[in-house]
Amino acid sequence: MRKGTSVSSDHERLLVRPRRACHLLDCGPTRLYELIGDGELESFLDGASRKITVESIRRYIAKHLATATETSPVPEVASADSVGPPAPCEPRKIIKRRTPRRRRRGQPKKTGNTQVLP
Repeated sequence: MRKGTSVSSDHERLLVRPRRACHLLDCGPTRLYELIGDGELESFLDGASRKITVESIRRYIAKHLATATETSPVPEVASADSVGPPAPCEPRKIIKRRTPRRRRRGQPKKTGNTQVLP
């Protein structure tokens, strides 16, 4: 939100650009344009700039929330007594670096012929 602005119904955005719509829907541009192509979101070109209606974004979210609550029941919360021990985890694998680390400024370049003197 910009400094000095307040949220009220009179000053609410009616249209957003694709980047903002992607942010609102938490999706990428490919998925956004699929939704536009499928008719899920309403959009139009304003010159060379595409605009998407905020109302269509709200309808899309409301529609998917309604279908999600109808198809999947609310998960039951297990009590502390019915929870068993946690499943064992696999041991971590140590991965060696394939590329050598960059040397810091001022350090000599290491070569295979260098010998360490006592």
